Amino acid sequence: WCGFENVIIARERKEFVMATAQEGTGHTLTSTPAPADGGRRSIFGGHMAPEEVCLIRSSEFPRDGLMAALDTHLELARASNKDDEQMIIDTVRTELGGFDRANSKLRVLGATALFATETVTAESVQVLNRSTEPFELNGTWESAAAGLKLGLEFQNCDGLLLVSGQQVPDAESLARDLGRELLSAQHLRKVHFALGRSNVQDAGFQALGAAFSNKSALTSVTLDCRFCELGDAGMAGLVQGLGQAPNLASVHLNLRFCEKIGDAGMTSLGQGLG
Repeated sequence: WCGFENVIIARERKEFVMATAQEGTGHTLTSTPAPADGGRRSIFGGHMAPEEVCLIRSSEFPRDGLMAALDTHLELARASNKDDEQMIIDTVRTELGGFDRANSKLRVLGATALFATETVTAESVQVLNRSTEPFELNGTWESAAAGLKLGLEFQNCDGLLLVSGQQVPDAESLARDLGRELLSAQHLRKVHFALGRSNVQDAGFQALGAAFSNKSALTSVTLDCRFCELGDAGMAGLVQGLGQAPNLASVHLNLRFCEKIGDAGMTSLGQGLG
């Protein structure tokens, strides 16, 4: 992985990047979605969210490189040219906030990419919990379940995308647990949850609504609830929480085939987000 490239990127005030060319195939990772991640179409013809494209890139990155990133020590990097080596040292100190911060950023990048590959370990969770700066997590509900079991905390999580919830045997319990943990996620800016065809019921949606409530940083929420067990009580709790997020500017709810929602639920939706 490329310490030198990260120094050049820092000079241009860009995000951290990891790159590898193992076996002749190039792979890159960025700590947030890159400009190239926008505009990509899914197999169904619609546009994919940049976070989803970033998730795909993360899942394709060689895992041994990601595991090694968890123990990054840029101060040990060496260059064949002594002038280059001194430039790296000076730039890390002046542009990246020092070796401790640079090492932490790259370790978090490795940990978030492992989350995307459903490779959640005690070490990767420890890296995320120790992070003092916001980070995004893009992965599956399976990764979230594994992380919660290992004590994953969300205080510094500012973006959370979770997909493929239908593969989780007890998504309802997971939604409740995640809702409780997100209560402390005060940096959370955007959420994208794919809950379609899962067994998440009213209590799970109420827990998520409570987690969204009073989040001043929260600006965007997307929930794909197709074929869920969402009913009137769950809808009321969900939109009550969303309505209490003071800076929420964008809400996308896919409620197709949520057949348990009745008149009371639709009234709550209108009143909560109207």
